[in-house]
Amino acid sequence: MSSPRYLFVLDVESVGLYGQAFAYGCIVVDVNDWSIREERLVVTDPVLSRPGGLDDIHWVVNTIPRMVATHDTRQEMFADFVELWDFWRGEEQAEDEKNEIWVVADCPYPVEAHFFDELRRVTDPPIQVYPLLDVASMLFLIGKDPIGTYKRMQTELPRHNPLMDARMTVRQLKDCCMMVDINFKASVEVKGV
Repeated sequence: MSSPRYLFVLDVESVGLYGQAFAYGCIVVDVNDWSIREERLVVTDPVLSRPGGLDDIHWVVNTIPRMVATHDTRQEMFADFVELWDFWRGEEQAEDEKNEIWVVADCPYPVEAHFFDELRRVTDPPIQVYPLLDVASMLFLIGKDPIGTYKRMQTELPRHNPLMDARMTVRQLKDCCMMVDINFKASVEVKGV
């Protein structure tokens, strides 16, 4: 089995579970030593995104912490992600020299999955972002509630800031991998299974 060079740990905020994305936080993790290579927070105005349901705007206003917009349009937000992806993947390199990247999200359906579906439709050629691993399943496998609310470190606050949520996902992923002795170095290897 091939091994990733980097993990893209992603959290997306949208206007409701089935609405359009308006922000993402991404942390690029080097699998060799779990070092953080880059952190990025990208925000557009939630008003630019179509809600999934009638109560979704109300939920965003009352739940999502105030964040300063970094981009004027959703198209700029998607272009930013493609630029980030291409840089870390090494798109300018020959095919056999490109970096393998795996994307990780806390519980990727529906929000992150919808983000990638939209991203695929607005890029030419369509961006191929896979595999998409979820930490929720890993938590379940080690006997924890996959959708539970867990204590956060100070650097993982406030909740629903996508960069802070991604930081928590990195910590949970690392904890799960250590618990079942997953080693990303050289090749993915699960010991004792």
